[in-house]
Amino acid sequence: MLFFPGWNQPNCGKSGTRDFLRVCISYNRIEHRKSTFPVKDWLLDCGFTRLLNGKPYPSTKKYASTIYKWALNSKLVGGSLVGASTQDYPCFDEVIDFTKLDVPAHQRLTIHRYHKIKKHLKDIHLEAMVELHASFMEYADEECDYELLDIYDQVCEEFDERDLPYVIPILQGKTAADYNCHLSQYGDTIQQNAWVGVGGLKRRPNSEVFSILTSIKMQRPDIKLHGYGLSKRQLDDNLIIGLLFSADSASGQLSGSKGSKYQNSRDPAISIAYAQNIDELTIQTNIFNCYA
Repeated sequence: MLFFPGWNQPNCGKSGTRDFLRVCISYNRIEHRKSTFPVKDWLLDCGFTRLLNGKPYPSTKKYASTIYKWALNSKLVGGSLVGASTQDYPCFDEVIDFTKLDVPAHQRLTIHRYHKIKKHLKDIHLEAMVELHASFMEYADEECDYELLDIYDQVCEEFDERDLPYVIPILQGKTAADYNCHLSQYGDTIQQNAWVGVGGLKRRPNSEVFSILTSIKMQRPDIKLHGYGLSKRQLDDNLIIGLLFSADSASGQLSGSKGSKYQNSRDPAISIAYAQNIDELTIQTNIFNCYA
């Protein structure tokens, strides 16, 4: 299992992301950031916690622009944005109290925003490629005769969806049946062997998490599941780890003595050590599965 520890300090200093092998960063932490930061493989979380504070998501177009911008910035520093979460709507009570909607509506909104984000990413990419081609042609021959529409057509013909940052579709629900229903609603959008997120797991008992993940894998054994925001208690469970392709958690940066929950929130060494412990658990789980 690939583990992405959450980190709240995307910067160039000692408290930043330079030493993380993999890391998960919330949109809320880079929404207004302008300068790049050193990073290796990383995952962009949509920042759903803003919904808990009564604040809506940014527009899908703004979010897509942020994804595209930071995917390019990552390449400049030798890193890679391996995935960006769609703007999902969790189905636990605090979020439902904010939206005043039910579970099916949250599921529809999650899928709707997923498609909108992907469409905006494609449009942004095509526009950028047209501008690049046009600039090159002007540089190569100032008197060349071309039409932007012709360049656009050429760029569209050469377009490959793999050129875009990967947007992770996310499953939401209250019961295992809800999650299976949401998976079915995505339909052919979730292709063979796709990387798919499972949200809303953090506060659940381990047995419930295991039941949900197992149910999803029984419906689609091919897909690679990512567990969002899993706690240390859940990540210590070999049965849960064995069903996941990847997971993220901010538990490593929140550890501390009672009453000092965030005391390590500026010390990346604590979170990196926590991630290494999870990696070791994963190795042990894989060995156990080989001989089970």
